Amino acid sequence: MNQESIEAAFKEWWKDSYGRLPAPHAVMTHVAFGEHLLRLLELMREA
Repeated sequence: MNQESIEAAFKEWWKDSYGRLPAPHAVMTHVAFGEHLLRLLELMREA
Protein backbone atom coordinates (compact mmCIF):
# COMPACT_ATOMS: atom_id res chain seq x y z
CA MET A 1 0.00 0.00 0.00
CA ASN A 2 1.09 3.53 -0.64
CA GLN A 3 -0.17 6.93 0.47
CA GLU A 4 -2.70 7.16 -2.37
CA SER A 5 -4.25 3.76 -1.71
CA ILE A 6 -4.39 4.38 2.05
CA GLU A 7 -6.07 7.74 1.43
CA ALA A 8 -8.60 6.25 -0.99
CA ALA A 9 -9.47 3.44 1.44
CA PHE A 10 -9.84 5.91 4.31
CA LYS A 11 -12.09 8.24 2.32
CA GLU A 12 -14.28 5.33 1.24
CA TRP A 13 -14.55 4.05 4.82
CA TRP A 14 -15.37 7.55 6.13
CA LYS A 15 -18.05 8.14 3.48
CA ASP A 16 -19.64 4.75 4.21
CA SER A 17 -19.54 5.45 7.95
CA TYR A 18 -20.61 9.10 8.04
CA GLY A 19 -22.36 9.68 4.72
CA ARG A 20 -19.96 12.41 3.59
CA LEU A 21 -16.32 12.85 2.69
CA PRO A 22 -13.85 13.65 5.49
CA ALA A 23 -12.32 17.07 6.01
CA PRO A 24 -8.69 17.50 4.84
CA HIS A 25 -7.25 17.46 8.36
CA ALA A 26 -8.88 14.09 9.06
CA VAL A 27 -7.42 12.66 5.86
CA MET A 28 -3.89 13.90 6.61
CA THR A 29 -3.96 12.62 10.19
CA HIS A 30 -5.41 9.20 9.44
CA VAL A 31 -3.26 8.58 6.36
CA ALA A 32 -0.11 9.44 8.32
CA PHE A 33 -1.20 7.05 11.07
CA GLY A 34 -1.95 4.31 8.53
CA GLU A 35 1.50 4.71 6.97
CA HIS A 36 3.08 4.49 10.41
CA LEU A 37 1.22 1.26 11.21
CA LEU A 38 2.22 -0.29 7.89
CA ARG A 39 5.87 0.52 8.57
CA LEU A 40 5.61 -1.09 11.99
CA LEU A 41 4.06 -4.21 10.48
CA GLU A 42 6.86 -4.42 7.92
CA LEU A 43 9.48 -4.13 10.68
CA MET A 44 7.75 -6.87 12.68
CA ARG A 45 7.79 -9.18 9.65
CA GLU A 46 11.52 -8.62 9.21
CA ALA A 47 12.30 -9.48 12.85
